[in-house]
Amino acid sequence: MSIVVIEPDELQEMISQAVDKTVSAKVPEIVKQITEDEWLTTEAVEKEFKLSRPQQKHYRDTRQIPFTKHNRKIFYKRADVVEFMECNQIPRRENG
Repeated sequence: MSIVVIEPDELQEMISQAVDKTVSAKVPEIVKQITEDEWLTTEAVEKEFKLSRPQQKHYRDTRQIPFTKHNRKIFYKRADVVEFMECNQIPRRENG
């Protein structure tokens, strides 16, 4: 059995590198999971995506955006709204 002596500064650096490596590997995955699973109210969708309440109702009635209703309150998954917006994006015209 051998004993390794490490200076406190070296140990701190090793710990810091290990934590940085672990955090940088996990943070993107955690952020993605949080943002995809985030539920938005009609107010939040109106503010963030500029979709008025009548527009949202139309999209709900025509089943273009999935939603959940709980005690008369409407919720949308952020990922569903983002997907809807991306699928309905109209490309800009090329000048020429």
